[in-house]
Amino acid sequence: MHPYELRIDFRVNGQKMFAEYSTFRIEDESDKYRLRLGSYSGTIGEKTTSHGLSLSNNQQFSTFDRDNDAHSGMNCAVYYHGAWWYNSCVNSNLNGIWLEKDTKGMSWYNGSIWLYPEFTEVKIRRVRQQIG
Repeated sequence: MHPYELRIDFRVNGQKMFAEYSTFRIEDESDKYRLRLGSYSGTIGEKTTSHGLSLSNNQQFSTFDRDNDAHSGMNCAVYYHGAWWYNSCVNSNLNGIWLEKDTKGMSWYNGSIWLYPEFTEVKIRRVRQQIG
């Protein structure tokens, strides 16, 4: 299996931002599409691994009919209106309600404030292996 990296571009209040993860992998159906991320870098300002998409690292994918999140009391995909790699429950939600300015909408918590992007673009790229 080849290594991949992930980049997410954002526009928030007209300002361009990004988040990059040094490695990116989604496990197969038998592991419920668990998300695997490497280290974060970027300008959207994740403060620690407990913010943004980093909090979703090692989480299984939850949908309306498959509650795989870490929250014991509810299905986060139902409550937050979108399938995602929820922990318990949300520090990022790029599948939320478009232009809804709360956590049920497209949202990203960077450790200081909630951001509500008006644009996102997710890019996956195969990492070129160094020779020599």
